[in-house]
Amino acid sequence: MEKRKNNRRAAFALALACGLVFSLLCGLARFDAACQTLRDGTLRVHILANSDSAEDQARKLQVRDALLVDGAELFSGVQTLSQALDVARENLPRLTRTARRALDAAGCDDPVRLSLERARFNTRRYGDVTLPAGVYDALRVEIGDAAGANWWCVLFPALCVGAAGESDLHDAVEDDGAYIASHAPKFRMRFKIVEYYERLRAFFAGETEYRR
Repeated sequence: MEKRKNNRRAAFALALACGLVFSLLCGLARFDAACQTLRDGTLRVHILANSDSAEDQARKLQVRDALLVDGAELFSGVQTLSQALDVARENLPRLTRTARRALDAAGCDDPVRLSLERARFNTRRYGDVTLPAGVYDALRVEIGDAAGANWWCVLFPALCVGAAGESDLHDAVEDDGAYIASHAPKFRMRFKIVEYYERLRAFFAGETEYRR
């Protein structure tokens, strides 16, 4: 009799544990789906300096400032990532000229190369907005040897320009994704789990470079 009771208790505990795990997995799946709307709604910008010297790092920031200002103008009125990618693709020569002028103004004759890429990023916070780890579309900017510390932010929506923030994000992604990005402290552990998961995916995919 006692053995039967113990078996029932063990079965109940196992069922409860399975239910909790299932509930957790469902919650994480919903969270990752909301994260995906953020990945599918933003265009990052990734700038690699020529070297780690103070001069090259300062020039990188001058290029950054020029591109963010030009990007804010180019993407004004753009509502989706697809549109933003079309605009970026069509205006790569213009954006390259913008970067070139910034380097010229800094007295630098290093070459600069711009391209669009798909790249894996860590979780990153921009003011009050947090973007989860994962693969994003990005404008890659390589200055000179592109061997120095890099800098990256969000070109669309313009989260790195002026007072841009949550309202701009709501225009580009679904409400759940915008809410998560704007209330990151509530989801700190889930952001961490997603980041670990993305690192595992990168490892098994054989990716050796992780954008930081």
